[in-house]
Amino acid sequence: MDANPQLSAALQVQSIPMVVGVIGGQLAPGFLGALPEAQVRQWLGQLMQAAKQLGMPGAGADGDTGTQAPGQPGDGDPYADPQLAEAQQAMERGDLDGAAAVFERMLTSSPGDPVATLGLAQVNLFRRVNSYDADAARRSAAAHPGDVDAQIRVADIEMSMGKAEEAFNRLLGVIRRTSGDDRDKARRHLIGLFEIFPPRDPRVAKARATLSSLLF
Repeated sequence: MDANPQLSAALQVQSIPMVVGVIGGQLAPGFLGALPEAQVRQWLGQLMQAAKQLGMPGAGADGDTGTQAPGQPGDGDPYADPQLAEAQQAMERGDLDGAAAVFERMLTSSPGDPVATLGLAQVNLFRRVNSYDADAARRSAAAHPGDVDAQIRVADIEMSMGKAEEAFNRLLGVIRRTSGDDRDKARRHLIGLFEIFPPRDPRVAKARATLSSLLF
């Protein structure tokens, strides 16, 4: 909480340790306090199954946790890839810059890697939110509906809290009301938020269709 106070406030963290999952911009149920390893692995298996149902790359062929030893490829363990494990460990330390560096390194060696692309988009979202004063951002957006930067900040906060449709609709509203550079800034930010989601997420498909109707 000390490392990321704005993110902690946005997630309404009451105590630590607090573990949550983020799948396609949506918060998945987590837990408070330390649990035995077996229960943590059971929770991870449920998380990966949910990710598979949303079409998230890297969720495993059948959503099962498999029978191999922990950390072996093919068991559905999110820590099987050493680089993903490094990114996860960085996030657990509150080192979002370190996690971003890992994902950027993965994309350098494998451009377009879907897991790294999604991971970097999520980490960048949290880095941005951590730099905001959430209450001030909301007041500014309410007082200045035409301020594109203010609306973008609140859209980021909404996304970090799992309110994907609210974030999309906020930016689509900006695109509907603006033109020129302001419209392009909102459009580019919206497309960047799409990268947080697995490819077949229905919310992204709906928002993309609305965006197309506004632009063409």
